[in-house]
Amino acid sequence: EMSLSPPCSTYPITSTCDELPAARARKRGEVHVIVGTSELSSASFVSTVAKLVNSAYDYPRVSECDVRRRLEMGDAGASSNRVLHLAFRDDALLGACSSTVQAPWTPRGCGHWGLLSVLPSAQGTGVASALVSAAERRLASRRCRGIQIEYEYSPGDAFSERLFAWYEGRCGFKCDSGPPRTRGCQFRRCFKPITHEMHVAADREDVAANATATRISCV
Repeated sequence: EMSLSPPCSTYPITSTCDELPAARARKRGEVHVIVGTSELSSASFVSTVAKLVNSAYDYPRVSECDVRRRLEMGDAGASSNRVLHLAFRDDALLGACSSTVQAPWTPRGCGHWGLLSVLPSAQGTGVASALVSAAERRLASRRCRGIQIEYEYSPGDAFSERLFAWYEGRCGFKCDSGPPRTRGCQFRRCFKPITHEMHVAADREDVAANATATRISCV
């Protein structure tokens, strides 16, 4: 359920959003990530998210109905199982990613993130890192013990090599089948543990976010 955008994009995208909840003050130019809810499920925004994800996968990966359903999953707040993270810079939508506390295909206690999608024009600017960080903080705060991801890899393919270097290098995942084979398309299922330090950091972020939300509500 994963993709960083390949070089091409066949879907025109209108990526600005005037419907963002004013959760906290943000620095201009800073990437900020929120959990989508039904508050953002207007027809225009749902269409924007679907086009972004489909452009990243270079095929119709999600429908507008699927996007709307994923946004609605965030309405349960901290008790939500799966949510859709949305990355913005100056209210322009640049990327999306899902996180799931317990997916039906992962071991018990192992969270999952996927559907990682970033506009080609925004790649290399910290959007994917911000999305992954937000997803992993959420899974840590829900006391998951580890994280699973999956992706397809073809040796020698530039896009696959880029994914391999990012997921199994920078992101710190390890594939359960070992190093990739030297030929043939391969499905790679990867894991990494959520450390005690990650749990502590997630708890601190939750406390800070709750304090900020309380200050804003009192203004």
